[in-house]
Amino acid sequence: MPSKSKLLASGALLRTLVLIGNIVSAFILMPFIIHSIGEHWYGLWVIVGALMGYYGLLDFGLGNASSRFTAKALHTGNPEDIHYAISTSIGIFIIIGLIALCISGLIILNAHLFFSSEEDISIFRTVIFIMGCKVAISFPLTSFFGIISAKLRYDIVSYTTFFKIILRFILFYSYISHGYSIIALALITLFTELLGYFIIAYFALRLVPGIKIKPRYFNIHLLKQYIKYGKFAFLTAIGDMLRFRIDELVVAKFLALSVVTHYAVALRLIDYAGQFMTSVLGIFTPVFTEYHTKGDYQAIREKFLFLVEISSMLSILLGSLMIILGENFIKLWIGDKFMDAYIPLVILVVGSVFAQFSRTCIPILYAINKHKYYAYMTIIEAFANVFLSISLIQYLGMTGVALGTALPAFITKIFFQPRYTCRQIQLNYSQFYLLLGRYLIYSAPLPLGFYLLNQYYPADSYSLLLMYGFLFTLVYILITLKFIISDNTRKMVLSIIPDRLKKTYKILT
Repeated sequence: MPSKSKLLASGALLRTLVLIGNIVSAFILMPFIIHSIGEHWYGLWVIVGALMGYYGLLDFGLGNASSRFTAKALHTGNPEDIHYAISTSIGIFIIIGLIALCISGLIILNAHLFFSSEEDISIFRTVIFIMGCKVAISFPLTSFFGIISAKLRYDIVSYTTFFKIILRFILFYSYISHGYSIIALALITLFTELLGYFIIAYFALRLVPGIKIKPRYFNIHLLKQYIKYGKFAFLTAIGDMLRFRIDELVVAKFLALSVVTHYAVALRLIDYAGQFMTSVLGIFTPVFTEYHTKGDYQAIREKFLFLVEISSMLSILLGSLMIILGENFIKLWIGDKFMDAYIPLVILVVGSVFAQFSRTCIPILYAINKHKYYAYMTIIEAFANVFLSISLIQYLGMTGVALGTALPAFITKIFFQPRYTCRQIQLNYSQFYLLLGRYLIYSAPLPLGFYLLNQYYPADSYSLLLMYGFLFTLVYILITLKFIISDNTRKMVLSIIPDRLKKTYKILT
């Protein structure tokens, strides 16, 4: 049986590789789809995606609660606890799935509020119906993810996701090539997503054989605990939806559907950076939950500082790459017509980098059941985002929307969230800011040097783009591991990476 560190390291690596596969798929598909179906229809597809994101609110925070209580039930070793946790979760999510169908019906009936063209309304209604069905069926199946994460078997999720990416890519490319439009995209999404959920459910039941999913195990007392824990996760979800899904709707309302497509280019790159950070850091919630269950706060503090360093290193790396090479990449990827997405991208990158510094706080607050404060901060940030975006778009266009998103994120994630988290785990918050300051100060010269290099010798081809990206990443990681990272974190990193990489590191340094 692999050690916990090895499982976490392999899980993070696999999730990162899957993300790279997803990025490569989108890299090929996004310009292909835009140029095949047109900016107008792609803008409508983006709007549908934004609305579907709001369906995530329907779990009322119970998804996080289900994962946490499933993990706790597995750690207690009592089979009855597992039966109750899974059956209660599936039961409530079946009800929520039915609510999702009803909401889809309401959106379909009121499609005229979103669009004026009869063709737009007809297509929109069909796509919403298909995607609404996907959401409704998916909800009960998400209950099995708690088992996978509690067992740290992220490899199962990774392989399943990679399979979905390949299948979706083939189907998207085939059908769009033959003249199909966004209705085909919706049907393909329905098929591939549900297939992935059923595969996860199958393996979860194999990991914990003998699970009984019956109505008699639907426990009202446990449901009340879910709701008590999940209500603040629900508030957080509302804030996240407003922060991450409102931009497209604001652009569509005040500008045009075609402009949504331009802004989506910047959002897509930011989204992939965030997914990368989640693939590396998002696997630690069950670990923190186990430490909290055992009352081992010393282990929580050690892992927190370790992850703060990792998140600082990676966020600066990703942010630097997007700022240095983003303009060249957009030009090569989509075309000169979309260069207006670069300035919003830079603004969003800066806000995202600072937000990622304190990303480690989130799994800790959920694990120790102290996410109430995080929920309130997220709501405040979200409303500030909406207010600023609507105010600034009228003067600065897409740039105003980006500023409205980045400024609240910078303030809450740097000045409030880390301080509160450090207090909860009895850690002096000056340690967080000292780590952050060290990475910002010592990392700054390298991105600046590569930025100037790109100005004089621009990466005007994919080969140069890849070469610059590889060289910057290699030099940055080597300098960070040699001179910036703390001794304890360096030892932890070297202890979990393969021996070949250790030998390479020693040769290069």
